[in-house]
Amino acid sequence: MSQPNPDASLVLDCPIEEYHSDKEHWSNSMCEDARESLERTHATHITKAVERKVTSRQQDTFNIGNATHAASLEPDKFGERWLRGPTESRKADKWTAAKADLPEGATLLQPSVFDMVELMAARVRCHPIVGPALEREGYAEASIYFTDPDTGLKLKVRPDWMVPPTLTTRGIIVDLKTSKDDVNPDKVAKAFVNHGYHRQQALYSMGYRALFGEDPGAFVFAFVSKKPPHEVAAFILDDSSAELGDEQRRRDIRRVAASLETETFSSPWNTDVTTLVLPSYAHFAD
Repeated sequence: MSQPNPDASLVLDCPIEEYHSDKEHWSNSMCEDARESLERTHATHITKAVERKVTSRQQDTFNIGNATHAASLEPDKFGERWLRGPTESRKADKWTAAKADLPEGATLLQPSVFDMVELMAARVRCHPIVGPALEREGYAEASIYFTDPDTGLKLKVRPDWMVPPTLTTRGIIVDLKTSKDDVNPDKVAKAFVNHGYHRQQALYSMGYRALFGEDPGAFVFAFVSKKPPHEVAAFILDDSSAELGDEQRRRDIRRVAASLETETFSSPWNTDVTTLVLPSYAHFAD
């Protein structure tokens, strides 16, 4: 067991808008964006020179995910933030009137979406592994702020569900994912590669270790499908996959820290000519 990072802090009930507006600390999503383009990430997240635009379809996806998280992790607070709309049509007069009377911070969901979210959350909490983990004493979407000891880069993470360690038990992290696909292992493994969930585990574990002085005893990814009957599956990474995520995320952190130190946010391909090697599947294309 290592010692907790003295500057690590746990913030409860931090509004998600406040968490995202903090540009001093780097989050997992910011580190992921930096893998694609450090220049765009800096302009989007730090200087705010580039505005992030969210389409209505993306917002609907975010709402389903956020509502499912609330209903699964904090069911007693779900009704304060998410309300069942009066009609499926968001252009109807009833919808407009209901939206005008919304309490501050609340969001209307179409009846079919609201019902789906409740079913998904019920399936999550009935899962034989995930359900009992969510019944343990812990924190829902608490924010951890800490500093990477190797580079000095300020970081932040916001685990969906975090159980702290005690004198006799190891703590856990549960990360809940809503999926448009089925949640069989093959589909989920592809999602890990496409979205970098193994790197997310690495950064969240760093934050947990900075706060408590030890790694979580288990890092569980819970996937729930949007397809009826809303199958739920729980996964943990094997050691080699977890090590890959740790190596990649630490490399990302070093790159971001070096760019901030030198105030150079361009990638090599922005300032030089790069020799391009086509992927192997190109040789089999017509």
